[in-house]
Amino acid sequence: MFLSASPARLQRAQSEDFQYLCGSIVLISAAWGLLSIWLWQLLLGLTWQRTLTWVVPAAVTAAAIGLIVYRQAILAVLDTPILGKRLPAWARLPGLLIVTAGVGFMLNFGVRYWDSDQINNLPASLQWLWPEPLYRIMFLSNLWGAWAILVLLPFHRRAGSAGLPVMSANGSACPATATTAEGGCATSQESPAANQECRAGTARRSANGVDDSAALAATAHPLWAGLFLIAPLALSLVYLAFLHPRHFIPPLAAVVSALGLGGLLVRLHGGLCRSALLAADFVTQCAFWLAYLAVMR
Repeated sequence: MFLSASPARLQRAQSEDFQYLCGSIVLISAAWGLLSIWLWQLLLGLTWQRTLTWVVPAAVTAAAIGLIVYRQAILAVLDTPILGKRLPAWARLPGLLIVTAGVGFMLNFGVRYWDSDQINNLPASLQWLWPEPLYRIMFLSNLWGAWAILVLLPFHRRAGSAGLPVMSANGSACPATATTAEGGCATSQESPAANQECRAGTARRSANGVDDSAALAATAHPLWAGLFLIAPLALSLVYLAFLHPRHFIPPLAAVVSALGLGGLLVRLHGGLCRSALLAADFVTQCAFWLAYLAVMR
């Protein structure tokens, strides 16, 4: 939903229960992880006999990730304000292509061709439970990205009402103005346009009966983020056991990225908004991947 939903769909989801939202994000992320693995296997089967390399699967899978599924997430990272300045509009497409190429390199160098770490005593019907290391990382990275979204929602649920810009229905924040504790607009003499936009957002929220300054996180609780941490953490420690004693480094990098860099992204984006959540998702996945590449050799 966060990756591709329309503004209207996102607005309808604002009143959904946090537990339902958590489940949806995790299931969709897991489904894409499995689909990306299927895409890699399909392309590898079609090209291996002719090329004897996995460059084509890496390139096509990276294109699907960067240009389709996680396009908005990558653009959210590129649009992150640094020292009050954003990336120029003309640089967004080149930046998107560069990041997509980087994803392709991670996929290409993530193949552990010298050790498939297979469990030979598993029945043939259960071999799918212990895939090759690359497929484990492709699946786990999506779960960690989903968890980054889930952990930011409860810990930053007051961002929309504590002097930070509110979150609008399309996931954008009202720039250059602040909201009061009651959800009203703190007027800014320097930015009349921002004041007008904030007042319009306040009127829209009143008409809809929805406080969209924290709508997506209104029912969030840190306990749920903790519960949803169990799956990616447990699977990471089990699936990366062949890296012992370095098997804890990739999940640790993901947790630090989600909490540290994710929180920083929320602040740089001016509060809890769709862009900050998407950026945290993708950055956490990259942190997990890079940590794995650093210890896999």
